[in-house]
Amino acid sequence: MIILKAVLQAWNEYEDNLPEDYDSIQLAERARIRKEYLEKKAKENEKKRKKLERKRRRASKQ
Repeated sequence: MIILKAVLQAWNEYEDNLPEDYDSIQLAERARIRKEYLEKKAKENEKKRKKLERKRRRASKQ
């Protein structure tokens, strides 16, 4: 029980020392990372689509 209280106290101190706008910073960072991820996936999907298109064109010419 003493350990639990110490952990809880440490957590509360940690939260108290966070900046006021911590949540908005976290959300902005997560949004930026997600945007980069989605852009990367879109580029990859576009490359795959073009490759498949070329493959189909080659197959239809034969």
